[in-house]
Amino acid sequence: MQASSQPTTPPESPDKTWEADAIVVEKLHFSEDDVNHEEHAKNRLREACDDVALDEIRDKFVYSNRKGFVIMEELSDLRHDMKSMESKFAVLEKQIGSMRLEGEGGWLQEEALAIRRRFIDCFKRDVLKLPEYERTNAIKVGNRVAHHGNAVSDAYLFKHDNRMDIQTYSQLYGFQYPQVLQYLNERIDGGIFSVINAHASLLAQCTEGKEISPNLKEVFRSFITLAETSYPLTPIDDDKSQLTKAYWDFWRLHNQEKK
Repeated sequence: MQASSQPTTPPESPDKTWEADAIVVEKLHFSEDDVNHEEHAKNRLREACDDVALDEIRDKFVYSNRKGFVIMEELSDLRHDMKSMESKFAVLEKQIGSMRLEGEGGWLQEEALAIRRRFIDCFKRDVLKLPEYERTNAIKVGNRVAHHGNAVSDAYLFKHDNRMDIQTYSQLYGFQYPQVLQYLNERIDGGIFSVINAHASLLAQCTEGKEISPNLKEVFRSFITLAETSYPLTPIDDDKSQLTKAYWDFWRLHNQEKK
């Protein structure tokens, strides 16, 4: 960039003061005959100062010579580009955060909504005595959410809630919660989630001396061990595998247990 052909007018301000950046740039050439390099440099810079003028770059006033204006404009463009990139990164980070919230927190949000829908419908049923709310879908779904196992939602709960009782998760579901999230992220299921959710649901109902039968406990432990050693295979991948046999043994005993 070169200084404008028309003189730049300094801005007006109430206190009659204003600011400007100043830079003088010159390319120096030396030879072996130049004994005093420093004095030569000073002389060339004094000559360059004769070319100084006032101009405006992106709403900033600058005093400079022609070479200086080129560098100042390049720096201004670089700062502008960096600000633009920062804005784009901020948008991307917000989008990624939203995606993460939808992917992880969304599970918990839906569960929470189901519980609150159940609460409202139960109030209409039990207090307002409205017959049409005797057994609504919101009540059925809310009951299932509240009283049945959900390995994925509970895994996100343990991940984000800073819980210290991580052994409780493995007692309910057989796996540690990071293993369940790994299955989920790699889209591996094949009946595994249905088994561990059913186990957790049964176990949560074991109150007042009620227990899961020793046979079902043993089959579930066997299923978890086989699932871990067979990873990433699932019960539906091989009808003749030990994992598939343990899968069907679990459901046979589970259905007997529920009767």
